Amino acid sequence: MRRACDALRSSRMPNPAAGFPAIPCDECDEPCALTLLPAGIRARIVRFACAHGDASRLRVLGVFEGTPVRIVDDRCGVVLDVRGTRVAIAASLAVAIIGIPIR
Repeated sequence: MRRACDALRSSRMPNPAAGFPAIPCDECDEPCALTLLPAGIRARIVRFACAHGDASRLRVLGVFEGTPVRIVDDRCGVVLDVRGTRVAIAASLAVAIIGIPIR
């Protein structure tokens, strides 16, 4: 079974007639890109699928694998709340940060 975040990134709620269940990405238990999670959702960073330099910079900013974050804003890129500090990340980088929603 496919999940919503397997659909085209432009749609948060894919068309069930297209073979996708109507399950928002924030309700599934599988890792997905942070750009697919809506604002207000808490997630745990699972891995970085970006360049080594970008991953190193994220770690310097406090964003590590295993770190719980909250998505504050998802309009132009992603703004994360990381341990009380807000970190703005471009959409081109946020798509390479894989997280899993925390309930």
